[in-house]
Amino acid sequence: MRNLEIDPMTINNDEARTLLGHLFQEYQKTDVFSQHEWFELASDDVCLRLTKTVLRAPNQQSDQTRYHIISNHALGRGSNGTVYPIEVDMLVYRDEHASIVIDHHKPNPPQVVKYKRVSSALHEVIQGHINRWEHEYKQSTNDHLNAELPVFSIQKIELDSRTAKYSMEMFLPMNRMPGIEFWSFLFYILNPQCHVSLDFRFSLTFELLDKFYEQVVRNKQVHGDLKPENMMFEMDIDHHDYDMYVLKGGLAKHKPVPRCHVNVIDFESSEQFDVPRTFFRYTEMYAAAETRAMVDNIKKYHDKIYPAVHDEKTDMVSIAFVIGIIWGAMPDNIKKIVPEEHHSQIVKQLIELYFSDESEACQALCLTPIYAAILCMIDPDPVKRWNLEQTNMFFEDVFARYYQQQVLIKPTSNTINHFNIRPDSVMSEGMPYDCPDKPESGEETAECSPVSILDEAEVLNDVIVCERNPYFFVKPEPQYVAKAVGEEHTGCGCILS
Repeated sequence: MRNLEIDPMTINNDEARTLLGHLFQEYQKTDVFSQHEWFELASDDVCLRLTKTVLRAPNQQSDQTRYHIISNHALGRGSNGTVYPIEVDMLVYRDEHASIVIDHHKPNPPQVVKYKRVSSALHEVIQGHINRWEHEYKQSTNDHLNAELPVFSIQKIELDSRTAKYSMEMFLPMNRMPGIEFWSFLFYILNPQCHVSLDFRFSLTFELLDKFYEQVVRNKQVHGDLKPENMMFEMDIDHHDYDMYVLKGGLAKHKPVPRCHVNVIDFESSEQFDVPRTFFRYTEMYAAAETRAMVDNIKKYHDKIYPAVHDEKTDMVSIAFVIGIIWGAMPDNIKKIVPEEHHSQIVKQLIELYFSDESEACQALCLTPIYAAILCMIDPDPVKRWNLEQTNMFFEDVFARYYQQQVLIKPTSNTINHFNIRPDSVMSEGMPYDCPDKPESGEETAECSPVSILDEAEVLNDVIVCERNPYFFVKPEPQYVAKAVGEEHTGCGCILS
């Protein structure tokens, strides 16, 4: 019997095509064709090995079988597995002449597979890993990840006549999120020498809050381990999204900022609202106070059932720390702001480090309240802690305050309240705002008093936008952003004292 290797990506002769078809036919119950394993084809007197791992895809059609061809080069590694791109999908079927046909095509949308290999002498340990990956699959069937059923390949290895161990490979295919790990980009903008405008920081903050709602909160999920390493970031510096708005002549006008997208990944620790969790993974730096207390209590009493979370406030703490990084403050610096006597000192150092070019009025009316708001988002008491709606309202208000400092105001008697106008409420350019009038002094309405941190402000009807760079003063090159991980820049992630 001869040994033969076949590259499933390049099947350029009839013999390879026939042998590959016979392989899939003889091993119909095999879901994983590992690149490290030899397969005997007795009818062809051949021992066959593939140069890339091939995974049988779930949800097969009756007349054809789809396989994922997995790349040998990993995209990333973590404690819970390694992520590989799926290079192509391979369709295997027979034509009207009963000949084997193999078609290759790129998956659309692009896909990856999460992979992990475990071994244990205890079947309970193997079953525990299976349960966790099946749980992650159920939590990752949302619109953006759209995970497929996980695939498990288990082998029992006899060590001797009395003992044996189990070796298992686990595969979880899902959609590939574009871009780079979010931390790679945040590491870059933490360099004070890379002057990032407030416009872009606001845009990135709104994008983070929007995706947190769309991909987590709207599905009534608690992610449990939100951090920049569990998010993907994409920015196209050659195109712009018109999602920053100012007023001019009473009409909606657009201000361009770079197009950027944030996507949440790694839902291993996720669970639905009000459902007790049987597995929990978290990162202490970004964890809420009740999470750390719960883990300490579990360590003390060895309880394996974790209490249910009722809303998004536990994840809001993690989001708050990520927002802090967007605005130049590492989690350790945010935590140092909490004691009242250190508040002004730490905030002053952050502003001097990252925002010294901004006007004093902008620093006082925009930047200082943002750091104060982050404290409201990480309040140890979940009852007092801000939820997503309160956080969105605050940033919309402080965004209006910021633009009030960036414009030349022409006096007029007509005033409008800009606080309650969400950017996504503007239908198109030229669409007039439909806003309530500003109340008289002493009159209070819920619409005009959204957040206590900010005083009410007026935005006049006729506004002229100041000319300024709308995003980066130093335009980053994509290749520089991509290699920022691991590089040391002066001032990056400074821990203030």
